[in-house]
Amino acid sequence: MKGAHRLLIGLVLVASACTASDGSEVASSPKITPVSDSSPYLCTFVPERALRLALNAGGSLVDRATGTKESGQCRVPAEHPYLLYVGWSQEQKGWTKEDIDLVLQSKKNAYARQGGVSLPSDLGDGMAAKLNGGLPGQPYEMTAKFLCGGKERFLTFSFSEFAEGRDAFRDMTDLMRIAQMRYADQYRCDLGK
Repeated sequence: MKGAHRLLIGLVLVASACTASDGSEVASSPKITPVSDSSPYLCTFVPERALRLALNAGGSLVDRATGTKESGQCRVPAEHPYLLYVGWSQEQKGWTKEDIDLVLQSKKNAYARQGGVSLPSDLGDGMAAKLNGGLPGQPYEMTAKFLCGGKERFLTFSFSEFAEGRDAFRDMTDLMRIAQMRYADQYRCDLGK
């Protein structure tokens, strides 16, 4: 009888925690912390803490980059399956605005076929999508073409699964915004100019 009494008190306490002062029920949902910019960085452009938060990634995270400041790629971890892939390029000899536009349009077409969403205009021209049949283990992709120092620049991301309860598209957008600011700082160019 004593155990049943305790159980009843516990149920009353739980029920009252989900009721507003006016008697209506209130949905209890955890507050989702947005990703934010802070050092250290992975792949030069992505805050490690933000990536850990968005993907619920633990353990040691090591990146491996190849290429130059004009064109390259980076992966975290260095071996497959990757949590993060970052590719970057810019207008340069042998890689024209037309080439960038062609790659961007191809990616946008693929994203649109799978319910992709356009990026906010302050991030330039691009889209994000969860792809079926994309890179194994990295279904989330985002691509953006933006101006920095009067030249067209190109960033593309691929991510593994986002943590349960997170808004993957919001996280990707926030990470792209941080990456573009980091890009401008790293390469000493003004965004949008």
